[in-house]
Amino acid sequence: MERKKLEEEKEDALAAQDAAEEALRRVYTHQQDDDSLPLESIIAPLESQIKIHKHEVLKTICISNFFLVSV
Repeated sequence: MERKKLEEEKEDALAAQDAAEEALRRVYTHQQDDDSLPLESIIAPLESQIKIHKHEVLKTICISNFFLVSV
C-alpha cells in the first residue's frame, strides 16, 4: 500500500516537473521570438543622461551661488 502511494507521488512529481519544464520552454521560445528591446536597455542610458545633466545643473547653481556670495 505504501509502495503504491510512493509510486503515485513519484508520478505526480514527474508530471509536475514536465509541466514546469514545458512552461519554461514556452517562455524561452517567446523571448527568442520577441525582437523588441528590453525596457531596461532603453531606460538605462536615459537615466544616465539625466544624472549627468542634473550634476551639471547643480554644479552651475553652486558656482553661481559662490559668485553671488563673493560679490
